[in-house]
Amino acid sequence: MVHVPFGGGQAALTAVLSKSVDMHFGNSSDLIEPVRSGTVKALAVSTPKRMPQLPDVPTVAETIPGFEYLAWNGYAVTGGVPAEVSSRLSEALKSSRAIRRSSKFSPISASSRPAPHRRKPPTASARTCRFSRRSSTWPACGANSHRFVHRKDMPMDRRTFLHVAAGLPLASIHGSSAASAQTAWPSHGMTIVVPFAPGGQADIAARPVALGLSKILGQSVVVDNRVGAGGAIGAAAVLKAEPDGHTMLMALSAVVVLPEAERVSGRKPSYEMSQFTPIARVLGDPNLLIVSAASPYRTVKDLVDDAKKRPGQIAYGSSGNFGASHLSMEMFCNAAGIKLLHVPYRGGGPALAALLGEQVVASAQGAAPLKGYSDEGKLRVLATFGAERHSAFPDAPTFLEAGYDDVVLYVWAGLFVPKEVPADVVVRLRQAVGAVMNDAEIIGIFNKAGSPPAYMDAVEFAAYIEKDSKRLIAAVQKIGKLE
Repeated sequence: MVHVPFGGGQAALTAVLSKSVDMHFGNSSDLIEPVRSGTVKALAVSTPKRMPQLPDVPTVAETIPGFEYLAWNGYAVTGGVPAEVSSRLSEALKSSRAIRRSSKFSPISASSRPAPHRRKPPTASARTCRFSRRSSTWPACGANSHRFVHRKDMPMDRRTFLHVAAGLPLASIHGSSAASAQTAWPSHGMTIVVPFAPGGQADIAARPVALGLSKILGQSVVVDNRVGAGGAIGAAAVLKAEPDGHTMLMALSAVVVLPEAERVSGRKPSYEMSQFTPIARVLGDPNLLIVSAASPYRTVKDLVDDAKKRPGQIAYGSSGNFGASHLSMEMFCNAAGIKLLHVPYRGGGPALAALLGEQVVASAQGAAPLKGYSDEGKLRVLATFGAERHSAFPDAPTFLEAGYDDVVLYVWAGLFVPKEVPADVVVRLRQAVGAVMNDAEIIGIFNKAGSPPAYMDAVEFAAYIEKDSKRLIAAVQKIGKLE
């Protein structure tokens, strides 16, 4: 086999999804959800026993007896640290582990991270501990100590614990003033929340950006797929996170219509666009009308003619109610005067998997996830929702060429943060994303996936959103309340 190294597991997974490589040996925390959704296939796990989350996936040891590989993390100190201090720190770590396992606190594992939360100011119930680096006793209390306030209802993470145990000031990891906030950002790992399952347009947009930001900012950037409610769950999760610029949202164009969709459905919106600050547009591709290779349809006319004979019987899959693929297909149905059966999924990846598995006949998807499957003859592109033919699928006509006016919809993917994020952090994040989108390696990843970058900085992107949202909201209102 040929080894192709990438800048981390997330980048390698992106390469698999875009068909750049054939396989990847990765961490289970990154792969469980894609395997469950059918986006990727797991051949085996390297644990001694089968994983409870993936009971149908065999172990490598079932084929190669004795094979076992488990990744581990550990703590180390420099050789000059006194033995007494090393011993005390070792005992403190054991105590920390015992606290983690107690019923009062929930253990944190690679496959189960806590949801982002907004920290409240310490209350009167807080405990105050003092530690000193200058005292002869380690750690010591008394003069020249650093104050650490720890709330009883908030577990101490290991990073904070080690700083306290070593007598380091908490300002070095959390910041203690506006000046430190300006110089320390980012102070820890960052998260890009994707409100859809792996394998869809938003996921494919997020992973190269995460790779690029990690290189530029020097911090790990993970992609967290928060699936459900057409993207509303992920958007709401970002708003609940600490508004410090470490948690971002990679959203599709549907993000602007979901509040209106909830109002149309008689529900209170879980968020409003006014609660977000746009950072940059990453992609801007038209959707494509696709059908499974097993279907008899080779042109838009073939599909329309059959749909008129069998109204409501031909199923199409979407990324969710009122998502971009749903709006695209309803625009097409209205223009053609046909009725298709809508089957919503929890993201574009599962909808595409359903089409490839012949559970549905058609779908509307962005170009990036489709190129490899199209080249392999597993699906057929009938038309583009763009104003002109797509460069990756030059044989597919526009809907205008097929005889249908005003069937145009571009799916954009853009990065957002909560509006409470400090202005200086927003500026630095904009600069970092701008650098990422001009990086030759990142551009190459997008181009190879069949979805060239369509970068816009915050100001231009905000104006674009304002114009585009009017058309999309009108489409939602036309669809109306779903039964």
